[in-house]
Amino acid sequence: MPRPVVIVGGLVRREKLERWRRASNLMIEWVTVDPSAAHASRRLAQRIRAGGVLAVVVLDGLLDHASFVPIIAAARQLNILVYFAGRAGVARVAQIIAELGNGA
Repeated sequence: MPRPVVIVGGLVRREKLERWRRASNLMIEWVTVDPSAAHASRRLAQRIRAGGVLAVVVLDGLLDHASFVPIIAAARQLNILVYFAGRAGVARVAQIIAELGNGA
């Protein structure tokens, strides 16, 4: 089963997500992480540690630091690629997706 690229932060924008999926051959998920609900960060960190994620794209401009630190720590433990994409700019995320689709 292919592992997904997981976009973390902000609100899921279905139109952007579908555009990125169509532009690549990658499974892409978008996870909203609410700062008041730390369980979402912990759950994603557990998935990463279990080897269930290809790469993580952190929308760091839309998350507080405490929300994404455990996610990045889990990814780095397994040498999983971590990208930072600010506030989910279409061009930046598209560039990351293209790099991953080309075997980055």
